[in-house]
Amino acid sequence: TDIRHFSNLLGVKSKVPVRSPLSISASHLSWTKTGDASFKGDIAVKEGPHISLGFFRRTDRLKVQKLRINDGPSQADMTFELQGKTLGVTFSGELSERTLDKIFEGYQFQDGWARGDFRVNIDLDQPLQSMAQGKIKAHDLTFPSKLKKPLEISDISLDDQKNRVS
Repeated sequence: TDIRHFSNLLGVKSKVPVRSPLSISASHLSWTKTGDASFKGDIAVKEGPHISLGFFRRTDRLKVQKLRINDGPSQADMTFELQGKTLGVTFSGELSERTLDKIFEGYQFQDGWARGDFRVNIDLDQPLQSMAQGKIKAHDLTFPSKLKKPLEISDISLDDQKNRVS
């Protein structure tokens, strides 16, 4: 599958493209002339992880109902929802940058990782009004950025029981 064609069809753009070839199975894809699109299925990246994905995109909303990544040491379940100026994210499990490197091309991931069970709702207009629950730890994560340099996180820990981020 030519992933760039598939991404363009769904109206999904990425600064860091997904590696090809992919195999897609047990899937359902739909889109409308108005730009609405949805996908549900299983994706296997050659020599990479197994991914289960379910999402829909509308002009005013993007919701990833299920993103499961399984690659031996990395097993993580995630959801994302962007509607208006509100972003919701859940994360449960463990995910390494080595696994991300097997999925994405053109970006050198390092030895970072994230693990935990976490939920956050972020008000993008008023970030201090955001809510978080659970625990998450991350070490040496690097994210592509629109800036000249990537966003780098050396260590972060959040525990809602202790009501603090460090």
